[in-house]
This record gives sequence, C-alpha cells and structure tokens, in this order.
Amino acid sequence: TNTLKDVVFTNMGTGFFPAVQQAASSTYFYLDTIKVRRIKTGGLYATSSVAFSITNLEISDIDDLKDIRMFNYNATTTLVNSTFNTTALQFNGSGSGRVERAFTVDLTIVDTLGAPISGASVTLKDKNGNTLAGYPKTTGADGKIGTQTITTDYYNYNNPSGITFNSHSLTVTATGKIDYSQTLD
Repeated sequence: TNTLKDVVFTNMGTGFFPAVQQAASSTYFYLDTIKVRRIKTGGLYATSSVAFSITNLEISDIDDLKDIRMFNYNATTTLVNSTFNTTALQFNGSGSGRVERAFTVDLTIVDTLGAPISGASVTLKDKNGNTLAGYPKTTGADGKIGTQTITTDYYNYNNPSGITFNSHSLTVTATGKIDYSQTLD
C-alpha cells in the first residue's frame, strides 16, 4: 500500500496520473488531501486497472474543462469529501471502471438531554430504500457508530452523467426511546 498526503499539483501541462504498479499482496493506492489546479489538460487521470481512493481531492482551474479523464479504465476510483465538477468527467475508449463520489458521516446518538444512547440501532438507506451494506449498526457506550464513508453517486462508461443514491434516510431505534428518522442529503 502506498500513501501520499497533502500534495499540490499546479501550473502543469497534464494533471495527476496515479499509474502505480503494486505488489501482489496490495493493489490499492491511498491519497489524502490532493489539490490539482491551474492545469492545461485534465486534473486527474485514471487508466488500466489501477484502483485508488483520494480523500479531500480539490480540482479547479483546468483549461480543457475535464476535471477527471478515464482511458480504458477497469477499476474503481473513490473520491471522498472531494471537490470536482461532476459534469467534467471524460470517459475515453471502453472499460468497466467507475468514479465514486463519497462523503464521511460522524454520528453520535443522544437523548433529549444530550446523553449518549448505548445500544441504539442505526440504519441508513439510499433513495431506493435499500439498506446500505453493514447496516444496521449498534452504538457503543459513547453513542457513536464510528466514522462512516457513504457513496452518494457513481459515474461510469454506461452512465457518464452519473447515478445518485441521494437522498439517504437515517433511522434510529432504541429500547425505551421514541424512534427517530431523518433525511440526509
């Protein structure tokens, strides 16, 4: 596994290209806080079968207006808490690859007095009513379920304009408490 943190790419002819060969035991490339700006062509490139995840990607000021370019891409790029123009994706050639847009959610379940509720059941469903993988989750003594990464949209060769899972619905139940539901956008 490789990790890069807090990198800025600016005033370049071509954008960031994570074409990484990994060891057989590790096929993922992790990036955190990548800023791509003032680039002539493409902010981020994805090719072949290199899967990677970037947290806090910021793409801006790309001359050719193509924030992300895929070339015969057959893997998944996950962009978490990232800023990019979803209409500025370009799919070249063919492939089964996709770009996922995701966000993190930190939940603390408390009662009306602000005390954490231990053992509450937390369920998250997408706009179609499908329960997200790994749910329901149960809160700990602190009322938390831990940071969750929720995929909100994906873009691929067949759906370059994207498919959205928003809005999500959150439901919390706990013994002796009134059930609670909320929409998350």
